[in-house]
Amino acid sequence: MEFRASEAFVRGLTGKEEPASKARLVVLPEPLPNEMKKIRKMYWVCLAVCCMGIFNAGLFAIGILMYMVTTAVVEAVLDHKRQRLRRAKFRFRDDVTNDELFLKMQPVFTSKYDMLVEKRDDGILMLNYAGYTYDVFIGNDATFTIWWRKTSAVPVTFGKYRTYRKFLAAMGIIAYEIQSAYEIQSLQP
Repeated sequence: MEFRASEAFVRGLTGKEEPASKARLVVLPEPLPNEMKKIRKMYWVCLAVCCMGIFNAGLFAIGILMYMVTTAVVEAVLDHKRQRLRRAKFRFRDDVTNDELFLKMQPVFTSKYDMLVEKRDDGILMLNYAGYTYDVFIGNDATFTIWWRKTSAVPVTFGKYRTYRKFLAAMGIIAYEIQSAYEIQSLQP
């Protein structure tokens, strides 16, 4: 079963741990689906109402109020979606160790994407790409997760949507390359 954005949206709203049966299969090295596109379209509605407010001051005030509410909702949902990315599960094999993953993936990520590939003290695969660090955790349920964080000590607070899109792109590439290297796509029932 391939990844469907609507199923992920529902799982994302529940805040529960994803079951391994719903783990994602990434079939192309492209960004994961951007679940924020739909909700961000409300900004255009706010702009249209404000433009109509040129002729009616009441509409302009409603447009400004809508903009403030939309901004608050978008920021809250965006924070939630960014955190859910850390818990997103991707299909994998249960017979691979962290050392095997590191040895197999280091040349791929280094040569194709110029990522800095390292091994943490606990053996976890760690990728540095575009100012962010991505740790790949192998689960006990034939899945893996990708934990993102800022490389420097500065927290990610400004440009949240821009960083969200960077996370989607990098995580899509990382998941695809790992699943391709271990031929997860061909293991599907």
